[in-house]
Amino acid sequence: MLERSLYNNVLSGVSVSGDLFFYPNPLESINGAKRSEWFGCACCPSNISRFIPAVPGYIYAVNNNDIYVNLYIDGEAEMTLDKTNVQLIQSGDMPWGGNVEITVNPEVAATFTMKIRIPGWARDEVVPGNELYWFKNNSEKQAVVKVNGQTLSEELENGYFNITRNWKKGDVISIDLPMDIRRIVSHENVEGNRGKIALQYGPFVYCSEGVDFSDPSILDLVMFDNSKLNAAKEKNELGEMIVISGKASQTQRMMDGTVKLTNEVDFKAIPYYAWAQRGVTPMVMWYPSNKDVSKPKPAPTIANLSRIDGSINNRSIEAIRDQILPSSSNDKNCQFFHWWPNSNQTEWISYTFDKPYTVSKSKIYWYNDDGGCRRPAAWRLYYLENGKWNEVSGKNEYDTQLHVMNTVDFEPVTTTAVKLEVDLPKDTSSGIHEWIIE
Repeated sequence: MLERSLYNNVLSGVSVSGDLFFYPNPLESINGAKRSEWFGCACCPSNISRFIPAVPGYIYAVNNNDIYVNLYIDGEAEMTLDKTNVQLIQSGDMPWGGNVEITVNPEVAATFTMKIRIPGWARDEVVPGNELYWFKNNSEKQAVVKVNGQTLSEELENGYFNITRNWKKGDVISIDLPMDIRRIVSHENVEGNRGKIALQYGPFVYCSEGVDFSDPSILDLVMFDNSKLNAAKEKNELGEMIVISGKASQTQRMMDGTVKLTNEVDFKAIPYYAWAQRGVTPMVMWYPSNKDVSKPKPAPTIANLSRIDGSINNRSIEAIRDQILPSSSNDKNCQFFHWWPNSNQTEWISYTFDKPYTVSKSKIYWYNDDGGCRRPAAWRLYYLENGKWNEVSGKNEYDTQLHVMNTVDFEPVTTTAVKLEVDLPKDTSSGIHEWIIE
């Protein structure tokens, strides 16, 4: 768990330049994100600056006459046992490769135990017990440990390979850890991960970014169980790293609501720690393994063929036409748009069509978090005619019910644009999950 946190969570929290920081570590981002220089509550930067210099203290541990090797990081260390002082020199190609050498230099020949940790990922274990997460594909290889070239066959004890012997200066422990692309699945009760897989190579968890695809909207990707993947070293603007490549499929929603597989595309994944270093671009870490759990590209409805504008116009405004309906008005697993922190005023959004359409129905699913965003005080619907906004007529009530789609039918109008005007409630704001025009 420490190794996963070190190579993934901690490193992703700070930029490669070392001066920009994340507060959360999201596993998916529809619009992308960027790190911040500072926070009002700045516990994250200070925790990182405190943790990094503490890393050497996690590599080894000593207990009486036992030396624990916990992390594989190049360097030298000295420690005191019951009967002698010992110098350790560690070198190898971890974390990108699985080969490690540890030279053991006791001050005088002495008997003690070297406890060599074999990481869970090198013995088909994502987390202890494999009850929450597990590998879908086990490795065909096993970790190999040698002393002075001789392979050892001792049994693992609590994840450690115990080597007790009379150690002399210059003895060398060689460790060969299997490095494979692994597919991870999680327990069915982790609702957001059902039907999905994550990718791991060695200690690194991987993700994909839109910047590496011809179409950056990558949340529609599907990674089938039999999709062939390759791992190879690449040198890029982020340094040298192992990247995963192969093929994936895209999905799109049809006008009848069904989801269809469309193109096969070139696939690429980078270590999760390296995301959001090359500009703001969508990111995904858990990949659907079938089309039914993907986030397909929207069907070409009137709304999705329109230009969208608003009194607040940011990337989240696209949420109102992503064709993903929430389970409730306060469903934060679905994207939503809001006017927070504005309150006590009128806001608006509009669709400008790609051509004139005759429309007669509007459907809205309001966002409500029972906090800063509540149902609106009132709202109205307008259409554009001869350069002027006119309110629709012959309508039923402008409803503000929560947890349902609020439908307004009105006299048909032929227009090139519609506008939704919203009166925010007293001292709070409002938001929208979805706005459909028919």
